[in-house]
Amino acid sequence: MILLGLVISVLVKLLIATAYIGLMTNGDRYVQPELVPKEQVAIVFGAGILPNGNPTPMLSDRVEAAVKRPRPTFLGRFEPIN
Repeated sequence: MILLGLVISVLVKLLIATAYIGLMTNGDRYVQPELVPKEQVAIVFGAGILPNGNPTPMLSDRVEAAVKRPRPTFLGRFEPIN
C-alpha cells in the first residue's frame, strides 16, 4: 500500500511539473518546425550565470572560444564566425 502511494505521489508530481512547464513556455515553443525562424545559432554549455546576470568567468571563456571557432557551411567547409 505504501508503494502504491509513493508511485501515485511521483506520478502526480510529474504531471504537475509537466503542466507548469507547458503553461510557462506556452508562447515560446514552436509546434510546427516550418514556422521556426531560420537563424544561425550555437549551443555553448557553460558554468553558470552570476546573480547580477553576468556570465561566470568559465562561461565567458567558453562563449569567447565558441565565437572564434570555425563553423560548418552547407558545403561541409568550415568558416570562422565573424
